[in-house]
Amino acid sequence: MSSQSPKNSKKYPLDRIRAILTMNRSLWGEVSPALRASKVSWDNESVFLFFYYDGEISEEDRESAECVATEFISSYPEYNLNVEIVRLDYPLAIPHVEGQELIYHRRE
Repeated sequence: MSSQSPKNSKKYPLDRIRAILTMNRSLWGEVSPALRASKVSWDNESVFLFFYYDGEISEEDRESAECVATEFISSYPEYNLNVEIVRLDYPLAIPHVEGQELIYHRRE
C-alpha cells in the first residue's frame, strides 16, 4: 500500500464519470493477463485504487499498478492516494463493495 500526502490546494469533490474515465485511461497499456479486476473509490480526502491479480504478483505487475496510480492521481493531486494490490486467484469472486467502481474485469 502506498500513500501520497494531500496538497494545500482547494479540494473539489470527485465527479463520478470523470473518475471512472480517468481510471480507464490510466489503465491503458498496463493491463497484463494476470490482472483480474481494478476498482476505484474515494471520499472527501482520499482516492482508493484496487488491483486484483491471479497468481503470484510479479514485480512487473506491481510496477504497472503503481504507474496506473501515478497517472490517476496526477489528475487529482489534492487527494491522498491509497493503493491496494491483492492476490485473488481465480475462481474466487472479486469482492463487491458498495461505493467501489469496477473499471476493469477480465473475461473469466
